[in-house]
Amino acid sequence: MNFENDTVVITGGGSGIGKQMAERFAGHGAQIAIADVENASQAASELETDAIGVETDVTEEDDVAALREETLDAFGSIDVLVNNAAIYAPLVTQRDRSFDEIPVDEWRSVLDVNTTGTFICCQQLVPEMVDQGSGSVVNISSAVMYGGVTGYPHYVTSKGAIPSMTRAIATEVGDDGVRVNAIAPGLVTSEASQQLDEEYLDAVADHQCLPRNGTPEEVIDTVEYLASEKSSFITGSTIHPDGGSSFR
Repeated sequence: MNFENDTVVITGGGSGIGKQMAERFAGHGAQIAIADVENASQAASELETDAIGVETDVTEEDDVAALREETLDAFGSIDVLVNNAAIYAPLVTQRDRSFDEIPVDEWRSVLDVNTTGTFICCQQLVPEMVDQGSGSVVNISSAVMYGGVTGYPHYVTSKGAIPSMTRAIATEVGDDGVRVNAIAPGLVTSEASQQLDEEYLDAVADHQCLPRNGTPEEVIDTVEYLASEKSSFITGSTIHPDGGSSFR
């Protein structure tokens, strides 16, 4: 993969898989803008490439507009946008709740970050791609939208909306040379999954065609592919690095 002189914006890039994505793209010569509510500047300083970190709450239009302007000031273009920012914590700490125990404020906060935040980032940054006549957006969904997660319908709903949003935006910007795709990963060994008990992890793996949990590298491989020219005739699609869990 070659992203030499391309500018890649990664939301939620201050830690976890988002930070690993930034490291991968940096290794291919990209200029990186990391957006996160915390650790953005620290994560950017650790990359061996030109990089900036911008403290960004993706639910705030002014924050995302500032991310756009700081990225353009630093690098002059926006070539790839990875909408990775999401709320995960309740999924791994409160799975025993029933849906009627979830506070409506919590429901709204999860959809605000995971769904509305993705929309705001597209709304603020994709027009720059349209103006330059090229660009690739990768939105992060989740395989849980097919099977559900007990006690966590807000996460399932927020991620289930992403493929539809992806198709809708792809339909509008294709004539301008911009591609918009999504990925829906299965359960991946990550900081979040480390809080889950082994019995649950094994049960998820046993349900899949490939009976093991995925790795961050496998998710990043898919993001990298959709961001690159190797997927130049793919848009409006959702790819599933999930071991086959989405249809079992």
